[in-house]
Amino acid sequence: MDRKYKALSSVYRAAPILLITAIGAALRLFGLNWAPPGLHFDEAVYGLMALDIYHGHFPVFFPAYTGREPLYMYLMAAVFRLVGVGAVGIRLTSALIGIATIPLAFLLFREMFSRRMGLIAAALTALSYWHLTVSRNGYPNILIPPLECLALYFLWRGYRDGRRELMALGGAFTGGILYTYLAARLFPVTVAAFFLYTLLVDRERFLSRLKGLLLAALVALLVFAPLGAHFLAHPHDFWERTNQVLAPRHVARSE
Repeated sequence: MDRKYKALSSVYRAAPILLITAIGAALRLFGLNWAPPGLHFDEAVYGLMALDIYHGHFPVFFPAYTGREPLYMYLMAAVFRLVGVGAVGIRLTSALIGIATIPLAFLLFREMFSRRMGLIAAALTALSYWHLTVSRNGYPNILIPPLECLALYFLWRGYRDGRRELMALGGAFTGGILYTYLAARLFPVTVAAFFLYTLLVDRERFLSRLKGLLLAALVALLVFAPLGAHFLAHPHDFWERTNQVLAPRHVARSE
């Protein structure tokens, strides 16, 4: 009886996040083959890059089209293996990533705040117009939220509990996020700023966790190393897109 009660209790506790995830999945998958209509130029480009991987080429960076980090295209190539090459495979990649983000948001906010906040975060993610839009289009920025959730989840748990293996996992996801999209380059800076803040407000705890944080930083660097080596050898690839969109450059040209 006790075992049956525990099983029912587990199902009851899991039901809300399962329901929220199911709703989010339905919103992201329904009519994916026709809405939104047509592929944008960038989506087609990502599809061509994924096709390159599909045919056996495994670059660490795509220099074409002002440069693209490759992780999203690797995942898309895997989806192509499952459903075939085409527009549906391109957008299904984003939809699946978007669906996975919903329970990851729940885990992170439950860990940092409370179960209620976790459910609220999951519901907001599932129903967010922005997140729903990028989940139904083939763009790599959809990868940033789930990897941020994973990195912060493990870093937070590891730092709180003093578990270096969890901080190392957090470091791995922090390094991995740099393979997603240009804007993700700011994420490690934000994480470093947060832990510098913890040094100011709780120096003793920070120092007791310092070895774990250094391990996390080392793992992040090791994960980033292949892409970092490419950028060192080809600095133009690192700066090309940044220089195109950097506001000060455009202001200077207009003066």
